[in-house]
Formats: sequence, structure tokens, C-alpha cells
Amino acid sequence: MNERQPAMMRYSVVIALALLCQTCHLCVGVEPENPEDVITTTPQEEIIITTQKDITTSQKVVSISPCNSKQHARTTVVDPLLENDRVPTCADQLVVCSCPEPTPDGCRRFLSDAYIDSKNSDFKNIRVPVADLRVAVHNVTCQKKDHRFMTYGEGKFYWREYGDVVLVDAGDMTDLRVNDYCADLRRDLTWNMKICVAPPSVPKCCPSGQALKDEMYPLLSIPLAPKQSYLLSVPTGLIHVWNPADSHVENHFTYSPNICIDGYVNSNGSETYSVNFCYSHPHQQRKNCEGHICVRKCCPDGEEMSRLLKRCVPSNFKKFKPVFTNPPNDYKIVHGRPKCDFETELDEPSIDSEGHYHFEDNILSESKYCVDKFNDGRGNIKDMAIVCVNNEMRLWLRIRKTAFPIFQFISFLFLLLTMGCYCVVPELVNGGGWYQLFHVFSLMVAYATMFAQNMFNKNWETNTCFIMGILLQFSFLSTFFWLNVLCFEVWRKIRSLDNKFRPASVIPIWVYVIYAFGTPVAIVIITVCMHFFAPEGVPGVVKPDIARNKCFFEDRSRLFLYFYGPVAFLFALNIIFITHTSWTYRMIEKNVSVLKKATSPSVSTEQIHRKRDYISE
Repeated sequence: MNERQPAMMRYSVVIALALLCQTCHLCVGVEPENPEDVITTTPQEEIIITTQKDITTSQKVVSISPCNSKQHARTTVVDPLLENDRVPTCADQLVVCSCPEPTPDGCRRFLSDAYIDSKNSDFKNIRVPVADLRVAVHNVTCQKKDHRFMTYGEGKFYWREYGDVVLVDAGDMTDLRVNDYCADLRRDLTWNMKICVAPPSVPKCCPSGQALKDEMYPLLSIPLAPKQSYLLSVPTGLIHVWNPADSHVENHFTYSPNICIDGYVNSNGSETYSVNFCYSHPHQQRKNCEGHICVRKCCPDGEEMSRLLKRCVPSNFKKFKPVFTNPPNDYKIVHGRPKCDFETELDEPSIDSEGHYHFEDNILSESKYCVDKFNDGRGNIKDMAIVCVNNEMRLWLRIRKTAFPIFQFISFLFLLLTMGCYCVVPELVNGGGWYQLFHVFSLMVAYATMFAQNMFNKNWETNTCFIMGILLQFSFLSTFFWLNVLCFEVWRKIRSLDNKFRPASVIPIWVYVIYAFGTPVAIVIITVCMHFFAPEGVPGVVKPDIARNKCFFEDRSRLFLYFYGPVAFLFALNIIFITHTSWTYRMIEKNVSVLKKATSPSVSTEQIHRKRDYISE
């Protein structure tokens, strides 16, 4: 078996961590006389696997100030603080071995035209301009004897936005994530990568000569098997990935030091290895949820989901509180990511009082979603959800993500052209043209804001997101208020008609401007004051919470109070105006018809035509 070990594993020194089992008295057998027997070298074949696309090699993403910086300048060249003689992994950061020029300015000039191989969200090859990245300068050296120093040329690796590199076509090292690296840029603008790879450390459950006791619940022993139960080796330790066949939770991840490896020799001479960790079975979780409202948390207590690492990391939040649209009186929390054929991340946690997640027109049970705090690796933490989607939902999400911004931009263009027509042809603003012009302008601003939010909100700061949310609220409210002005004007003119066809009195345009723009401004001021000054946790007080999870209001209650409520009131007024206008117009037409039949000399054809022209205006 040792003859088939990967080259990477043959030189590794395995550190046996037996403290857990020894402290809990879980091991049986003969005590080793020499304490050094605790440190042993274990065969690694079929145990260490390094081909996981969604696991990075760094846990310390936000450990130094450059990683926490929310501002991002083009080609920012820094001399970073080091951790364990290496540069901590940061999002959007590339580590270069040295500056080709003696000054940082010269380094920036040299790197400004360079590109590096990468992958996009669909795992397709792309070329990322170095000018858009933070560049750290540090030369890699392997000072420990059991670490391996290697170099790879162009095409043998690609850089990820998480700040690490992944090896490609590198033999035993293929698909390995490396965060201890630096890149040399040659004069022909090709890259040479230097990396330092540490050997994996395998924690043994018991010292040599001992084995674990049987049936020690909740300690679960899972034999290692390809694709079902396997270990990932990363520089920060081992990760056990398990896909239980009888569970609705997939990819159960367990991280060091919460696992240990045990092995024994079978009667036929073969070797079997198993991973041991504490585990709560989903059947027990479902049993606990019977008769109760359950909400699924993606990570265990005390941990949150890292969008950069695609796994759970320690959290600073002591207690997790799900975001409900209508909080229930009591609920239970179960843990683990749902088992999905396809899944997507959503910025809008929408859990009802029954613990169901509302996504589009679908209502998902706790086995089809999970919610948690999500950290983007740039210092931003917000409540998000992972939900299971089927093929139809997945297709619709892709269509909506692409089509909605396109249609919004097209709408913006045509509204802009309409405004241009009003400016070029002054006659269009005569009569009620000003009302229509302001209505079109408000709607144009609303569509422009929606388009900007769909396309650029991922890079916005919290204050920018809040301002864009307030602008969207104001523009849409102004749109509906000007629509209300148009309905009122039509109703007023039709109602003013009498037998003598006298026109209605003229209302100055500034009165409507104060009403249609001033009222939304007042609502926006109330929204801003409630957002910044309203106390938390007071019954009956609903804060807007704009820019908490998205650049608008979070849930239906806030949407109704600060947006849909005023719009619904305007709709009701418009329906009243339109209904009464229709009735009045029909009555006038009926009276005119009677007069025409009677051929009354008091009503001339000229008066009838004047009435018709007045109504058409």
C-alpha cells in the first residue's frame, strides 16, 4: 500500500492528537510505555484527497487590517504583515514575489498591463486584470524541512478571487488550494508561481496499541470511502466530508480538531480506517421537530457561513436569531445544510411564523433551506439563506437575473426619449403636459435606480446602499403621486362640465409639485428618522432596516408600512376618481344624446363640438 502513496504523502510527518479520546477514556488496550508513540506515521492512501472545488486553504481571512479594508483602490501595492512567515489570504489579493521596479509606483506601472488566469462563478476560464487587485509583496521560502517548495509555470495554476491559487495538471498536487505562494511576473507578462506545501497532519484517536470503544453515542465512527466519506487536506488541517445516504442533509463537514482517525487490520490483512466525530442524526432532529416549529441553521452554534471559504467559520455572534416575517412564540433550531441537487444563496431571509421559507411562489420546509449569518470576507456580515431549487426554478433564476436588468435599461431608455420629446416639442407640456412630464421623470429615475441596484450593489458600501434604497422609495412614490394628480385632473375637468360647458378653474402647477414631490419627501424623512433614531425591540415600532440585507426594505411588514401602504391609498383614490369620472362622462353623453334628438335650439352644434374638444384635451 505504501508503494502507491502519492508523492505528497510519502514525506509527511503525521501528528497524532489523542487528547480527546484519552481525556474521555474512550480508548481501550495497552498503554504505550513511550509517550512518543503518540506521534506516528500513518499510511495515507485513500484517506487524503485534495480535489474539492469549494474548499479554500485559509481560515484566517480577516486577521489583519488589509483584509478588513472595505475600500479597494486599483493596484494597491502593500508590504503586508505576516502570519507564520506567510501572507494571510485576503479576498481580491494577489501575492507577488517582488516588485520588478525599485519603487511601488514602478511596480504599479509594471503590473498595470498584466492579467492572471482565474475562474468565474460558472467555473469558466477568465483573465483578471491585476490592476483591479490588491497586490502584496512577499517572497515565499520554505524554512521547515518537512515542507515542500515547488514552482509552476503559466497554465499550471489559476488564481481565485478568494486570494489563493489552485494547481492544474500538477500530478498528485492537482486541485490543491495553496495560500502560501507568490507569483513572479516575467518580462513577457507570463507568470511563474512559487508555492510552499506543508504535509498533512492526521489526528489519531488513540495511542499505538489502543483502539476506540464500540457504540459511544454521540461519537460516530464512519469508514472512509471514496465520494461518500473522505478527507480533504488543506494547510490548516483536515476536513472530513460525509454524504449520509439516509439523510436530507448533504456534505456534512467536520473540521480539525473535532475529528480523529482510527484504523485496524482486518482478518484478511487489509486495513480499514474510520473518522470519528460527534454527530446528531437527522432522524433525531426530525423527531425533535414533531409538533414544533423548526428553523434550519446552516452552521453549528457559535459559527457562521463564510461566502469566501464556502464553509462554516467561528462567529462573533453569541446567539443566532433567524429573521422572521412574523415571529412565532416559540421555535427550535436544527443544524446543517440541506441536501439539494441545485442550491442558491438569497439575500432575503423570508421565514414565516410556521418556519417555512418563502421563495418566489414556493414554500419550503426546514429540510429544503438553511439560514445563517454570512461573512463575505471583506468585513460585511448579513443574514442570508441557502435554498434548494429544482431545474425549473434554476432556469427562471438565470432568466430573471439576465432579463430583468435588460428590460429595466430598455424602459429607462424609452422614458428618457419620452422626456426628450417633451423638451424638444414645447407644445406637449401645454394643459396637463407638465403632469405627464413629471410622472415620466419620476418613473425614469425609479428604473435607473433599480438597474443600478441589480448591476452594481455587490460593490456598494452600506451608506451607498441606504441612499439608493431611499432614492428608489422616493422615485416610485413620486411616480404614484403624479399618477394620482393625473387622475384627479381628469376627474375635476369632467365633473366641471355642465350644460353650459364651462371649463374648470385652473390650479397652479406649483400646488401639484408641492403635493406630488413634497409628500414623498415627507415620507422619506419619516423613514430616515425611524431608521436612525427609532429604538430597537419596542413593540409596535417597526424600523425600516434599509441596507441591512438589501438596498430596500427587508420584509412585507416594512414594505407595506413605508411603501405599499401609501401606494395602496393612492390606488384607492385613483379607483374612486376613475369610477366617478366614467359615471359622470356617461351621464353627460346621455344628456347630450337626448339634446341632439330633441334638436333643441339652445344647444348648438358648435357647443357640442366645443365640449368634445374640451374633453379630448
